[in-house]
Amino acid sequence: MNLKLNCSLAGLVREQRPVIHCITNYVTAADVANAILACGGSPIMADHPEEAAEVTAISDCLLLNTGTPKETSKAAMEKAGREANRLNHPVILDPVGIGVSRYRTEAILSLLKEVKMTVIRGNASELRIMLNAINRLDDTENNPAPYTRGMAGTSRSIETIGEKLEAYARCPIVVDPVMVSTSGHSLLNSEDVKALTNTLFPLAALVTPNIPEAESLLSTRGRRIHTRKNMEEAAIELSHLYKTSFLVKGGHHDEGADDVLCSGGSITWFPGQRIDNPNTHGTGCTLSSAIACGLAKGLGLEESIHAAKDYLKGALKAGLNLGKGSGPLWHSWSNTR
Repeated sequence: MNLKLNCSLAGLVREQRPVIHCITNYVTAADVANAILACGGSPIMADHPEEAAEVTAISDCLLLNTGTPKETSKAAMEKAGREANRLNHPVILDPVGIGVSRYRTEAILSLLKEVKMTVIRGNASELRIMLNAINRLDDTENNPAPYTRGMAGTSRSIETIGEKLEAYARCPIVVDPVMVSTSGHSLLNSEDVKALTNTLFPLAALVTPNIPEAESLLSTRGRRIHTRKNMEEAAIELSHLYKTSFLVKGGHHDEGADDVLCSGGSITWFPGQRIDNPNTHGTGCTLSSAIACGLAKGLGLEESIHAAKDYLKGALKAGLNLGKGSGPLWHSWSNTR
């Protein structure tokens, strides 16, 4: 079936009518089924270990919810998850109540070791407990994955993130200094910026400011960026100032969408195609996350940036159009060709 990428996401779901295998909290099973039906999908419930893998094999996606854990559902989740991974089907985990008991927490951690998750959905407390528990596992220390950090909000949250990264991270860190909105509004005050530059920049393998953010970081030096030469000078100055690699993004530049990297004193330009698409919300976050994915795969920094820019170009060209105003990109474009 050819997907119509310019229609709504709900329209895409109704067009494909995906079958969603749910092994879920029995308290909310009816709600889960009704929500999937309302979105245009087809739910199927199967939580016995003897049939879990077979049902996953005929489904398009697997949804796991740990709200009412027991041995049979735990075994079913692991079997279904391994089958979904084998078939390259998405797996969504809602780690409900992690931390409420040792049994539940260990069951979820065991599931995470057995099954590669596509999406983990949880509230702030659940995700914090999960992160702390995962970081205590030996295999996480031995097989670290790159980390990307975007808008952190306040100096206190920035400092907390820095403390946790120093304590647990054994991987390249990509920092997207979300300081200035697309509309030009400042998102961080002076104390927040100071915390960002003093706490996170020293930990970063790469920092990815756009032109307004680069100007803000160099504001005390009166730096303005109007030309490609200005971009290059800014990247060099920022890299020298903060002792790490800087990728100055050119999306705000009138002449094109080329980015420039200063790493180890060397300059590299990355050509970019300007694409006519008003829905550009989250382009910077997408780029930095894609760079981190490249690093996680073992690519070098320059190769990761090239791959990330190609991915971003595809997400923009897909032309997803949701709601009003500047909408999001189509991040799944590469899975629908």
